[in-house]
Amino acid sequence: FPTPVPPVKKPRIPLMSAFVPVVMGGVMYLVTRSIFMIMFLAMSPMLILGNVVETRRTSRRDHINARAEYDATMHDRRVELDGLRDAEIRSHHHRYPDIRQLLLAVHAATPRLWEREPSDDDFLDLRVGVAPAESKITIRVPDGGSRDQRNAMKSLVEEFSALPPVPVAISCGGRAPVGLSGPSLTVRGIARSLIVQAATLHSPRELLIGGVFARGELNEWTWLKWLPHCANPAQVGLNHLVSGDGNAGLEWSAGLQKLISARLEEIDEARGPIGPKVLVLVDGDTDLDRGRFSALLELGARVGVH
Repeated sequence: FPTPVPPVKKPRIPLMSAFVPVVMGGVMYLVTRSIFMIMFLAMSPMLILGNVVETRRTSRRDHINARAEYDATMHDRRVELDGLRDAEIRSHHHRYPDIRQLLLAVHAATPRLWEREPSDDDFLDLRVGVAPAESKITIRVPDGGSRDQRNAMKSLVEEFSALPPVPVAISCGGRAPVGLSGPSLTVRGIARSLIVQAATLHSPRELLIGGVFARGELNEWTWLKWLPHCANPAQVGLNHLVSGDGNAGLEWSAGLQKLISARLEEIDEARGPIGPKVLVLVDGDTDLDRGRFSALLELGARVGVH
């Protein structure tokens, strides 16, 4: 922000400068009895008063010009802040696109399709909703100025310190499993959104997608088989990436455990790259031991199984 304009200071009448010539003029008149001394006596205060009036007019004019320059600069700063905030909001929406944007990317085969690489810091960061967020814009407020000016600057700081609702993401590639809870329709919708995002933003060369579901839910997820991310389970030594529970679920979880164990050995022996990451969706209504399975996935996070 620009430095605030201080209020106009009224010039003070220099009483001593006005009083001394009057005294001197009075003394000179008493000595010389000259009428010119009376004129000198009258002109001195008039000159001082004229100087005070001119100084006051100049100060007021300078203040008006300075305040106009300050207001114009504040307007420019607000326009600049609006632009920065809009850019920050667009950045959030670009980084974590919604489903509509992802569908457009798929249909038009834009560069957004499979754009994320394992080395990216947002790999497997997936959008779960929107919420107000703190802005990264920093504003320095200078000292000085009137109370109204400082209140106006404080209001601007508060206005631009937060963003309106922007996309919020969770890391599905972190050190621990991500859990979803709530009404089944809501949870199912969020889970679908996460899978669609993962499949659209990540290449099947670098990410495989699998899941295990209760018998009553398996039909809701048959569309997964059409994803290229589910088409090559042999790439990670599995028979299939999507399974129901029961015996098929036990076979599936055993294959996943074998994959994690093999990758842990590869890490310990420093054999190099361990292959593509695997994103696993586990239905909470399956008959698998969820505690054991969560512990398995916590271990698997070390080797790219999430």
